[in-house]
Amino acid sequence: MIMGSNPVTDFRLVFEKGLRWPIIWVAMLCVIVGCADEVSEPEYIVSPYTEQTIAFFERSSSDDCPNVLETVQIDGNRCILKKQTQPHKICPDKYTLEAVPEKLLSDIVFNKLVMESTAQFDPAVLGKILIAFGTIDATRLELTNLVFNGSSSDNDEHPQTQRPIASICMLNVKELRLFGLSKSVIVWIQGQVVLSGSRMGLAIYCKEDFGDLEVLDWFDAASIARLALCDIDKLDSMECKLLEEGPFPNELVIYGDIPTGPDVSEEIKQILRRKIWKVLTIPMFVWNILVKTFEEGVHPVITTTLVIYLSPGVRMPSLVLKLHQVGANDLIINFHHTKETVTHQDITKVLDWVSRSFIGLRSLSIETKPGAIDGTDLAANNQFEIINIPATSTFLVNEILCRVAYIRTQPLITNPN
Repeated sequence: MIMGSNPVTDFRLVFEKGLRWPIIWVAMLCVIVGCADEVSEPEYIVSPYTEQTIAFFERSSSDDCPNVLETVQIDGNRCILKKQTQPHKICPDKYTLEAVPEKLLSDIVFNKLVMESTAQFDPAVLGKILIAFGTIDATRLELTNLVFNGSSSDNDEHPQTQRPIASICMLNVKELRLFGLSKSVIVWIQGQVVLSGSRMGLAIYCKEDFGDLEVLDWFDAASIARLALCDIDKLDSMECKLLEEGPFPNELVIYGDIPTGPDVSEEIKQILRRKIWKVLTIPMFVWNILVKTFEEGVHPVITTTLVIYLSPGVRMPSLVLKLHQVGANDLIINFHHTKETVTHQDITKVLDWVSRSFIGLRSLSIETKPGAIDGTDLAANNQFEIINIPATSTFLVNEILCRVAYIRTQPLITNPN
């Protein structure tokens, strides 16, 4: 029996009530549209700080990152485009206090802005940069490898921290990523910025000096819709109010290639059971922990979309849950980016495991790094055979719709003679 494709798409139609007088509504709409045209913002910024802002970014340029702000010529003057489409970088170690202008353009909307250092620097320089902007708008803001002069936090096992009190720069960001920052540097940054206007995703790559996740409680964002905790194997504890009391994010990502200690493992189990998640991403070794310790009749997790990624060297588990006890609609299995080639046999093994562990899924997707699977060959040979009843009729590999054939095995008949 071959399970055909049956893609499921959810649509939500929202209608406004109160259209009793359509002519009046149309007239009002025309007025609104007219007003919108009158107050529409220009695509460029006219400012006396244009040239010094351009020069400021050019100082952080490199061969792989020209760091040129996008501009237009207006009446013979160079103007910076309000919305920047290319990534830009600020390297604090390339500046002195004197090299940072007193004022930088704050009306720029960055697509991706990275603040990264390749050497130690005076934190006063970064403080002055933040003051000069006043407000930073960005779709994604990344703070990477920022190391202050005389910083000893990397040598302290768990540096003492206290809630910062000063705030000097407003951040309006959709996603904030913190790479390779010590706990004390994160605390310093929290004291320099205000996030109260940001409904954002937050990704933190944990370092050995973290100890626990207390720093999460000091982000004053309007809300954290998506939380990614990477390198959790470096933590002694996942203790923090955000994950114990909420408000919980809708999406949680837990990332780590090395199994954690027993205390952290127990905390992970408790965290995952506290909420019905919209999207939950966990490594296979965390899933194995859940499988081994689940209670009869209790869902180990409940989520709309469950993403399980395969860490290097981790095999598909032999243990499976009872089919009715997995609370997920859509399942994604993600091969690690270090897996250069994913074969037809690899995919079949995943399908077999899923069919034994899940039932009634809305969809199953398998994802790999680009180039790990020949897309042309997959499109031509998109049928996979397994000996268990498929968990779903909608199956995709790198967004290519595939088919699953259920091969019935014949029972072994012994010779009565």
